Amino acid sequence: LDSTNRVFQNSLAEIYEIIGKDEEAIEIYFSQYLKDTLDNSSIINLANIFRKNKEFGSAIHYYQKAIAIGQDNFFCIKMIAYCFDQINMSTPAILYYTRAIQINPYDLNVYIILANILNSERMFANAIAICDEGLKIDSMNVQLKRIRAYSYYLNHEFELAISGFNELLSHNDSLFFNLKYRGLAYYEDKDFPNAMKDLKAAY
Repeated sequence: LDSTNRVFQNSLAEIYEIIGKDEEAIEIYFSQYLKDTLDNSSIINLANIFRKNKEFGSAIHYYQKAIAIGQDNFFCIKMIAYCFDQINMSTPAILYYTRAIQINPYDLNVYIILANILNSERMFANAIAICDEGLKIDSMNVQLKRIRAYSYYLNHEFELAISGFNELLSHNDSLFFNLKYRGLAYYEDKDFPNAMKDLKAAY
């Protein structure tokens, strides 16, 4: 009755996604895109469905088309970073997550993900700096404090690592991770009695 109605098209595409007929959903979104290549909603819908199906290269392609239209689209920039991370391309993931923080500095999850990627790339000082930036937004964020303490340990700043884990443990964040790495930091700092105590507790 009304084959060009986008409300009906999008509803049908959403139902196709729910029941696992992603190819049919892609066909609808792609036909919308061909009719108006500057319409960001159809472009983002395509990117999202490719991301959901772990077709990260195609997802990146369409998210990049979306940010070519709206350069400060935080969601798309964040998703590009996520897709690059999923295919183990750390350098562009770092660049896009950094850009995402510049656009929206209040999404603390981005700081957490970025700091972990930086640690995996042995960029420990940068990971510490990112944690510090995030803690300026939320000084009580436990995950950022834990990553920062771990980054200090990886960066061979053992006294700062011990101090960071002390703070976490004093607030009842007595996780195996904290005890293990405080113990290892004590060990590297040649404080063997405290190292033995923590490592026994972790064991």
